[in-house]
Amino acid sequence: MFGPTRIVLLVFLTLTIMVTTVSAGSISIKLGWDPNSEYNLVGYKLYYKTGASGGAYNGVGLDQGDSPITIYLSNQTGQPNHLTDDHHPEFEISGLSRGTTYYMVLTAFNDRSLESGFSNEVSYKKMVNLTAVYKVILEEP
Repeated sequence: MFGPTRIVLLVFLTLTIMVTTVSAGSISIKLGWDPNSEYNLVGYKLYYKTGASGGAYNGVGLDQGDSPITIYLSNQTGQPNHLTDDHHPEFEISGLSRGTTYYMVLTAFNDRSLESGFSNEVSYKKMVNLTAVYKVILEEP
C-alpha cells in the first residue's frame, strides 16, 4: 500500500529589477527571472506591498492590478498578463510612485493550482537611476 502523495513545487529564480521608464510621477520597472522547469507550470504570481518589509503582501494600485499579479506563460495569450518568452521570463509593472519603497516576492504555480512558497523579498525605491540584481530562491518544504 502506498502512503499519501506529496507534491513539492520547487523553484529557483534569479530576479532582476531595472528602471525602464520614468514619467511625471509614475515609474515602470521590468522584472526578469530564470524560468521554472516544472512540466506543468502555468505561471507566476508577483506579490507586492509598500510600507514595511515582510508581512502581508497586500499592495494595491499598480497598473497591472492589486497583489498578487498573476503572470501566465506565453501560451495563455487570452490572459491580461502573460509572458512573451517562457525561456527568458520578463514582465513589466507600471504605476509605481517615486519615493515609495515597494517590497516584492514571487511564486510559481502549476496546473493543479499548487503554489510555491514566497521567494526572498526584494525591494525597489526610485530615488536615482540604478540597476539592481537580486538572487531569489523559492522553496517549499
